Amino acid sequence: MFTVHIEHRISDLPTWKAAFDRDPADRAGSGVRRHVVHQPVDDPRYVYLDLGRGHP
Repeated sequence: MFTVHIEHRISDLPTWKAAFDRDPADRAGSGVRRHVVHQPVDDPRYVYLDLGRGHP
C-alpha cells in the first residue's frame, strides 16, 4: 500500500470540493481506493490530500 500526499492552494473549499467530487482525474480508475482531505484551521485557502491505494 502507498499514499500520495498533495498540498494544494484553493480559491474556496466548496468550489474545490465540488470539482474534486466530480473526479475528472478518475482516481478510482488509477487505483486510488481511499482519500482524506484536510484543511488547516489557519488557512481556509489550502488543502492537504492523502490518496491511498490498497486496503481501505
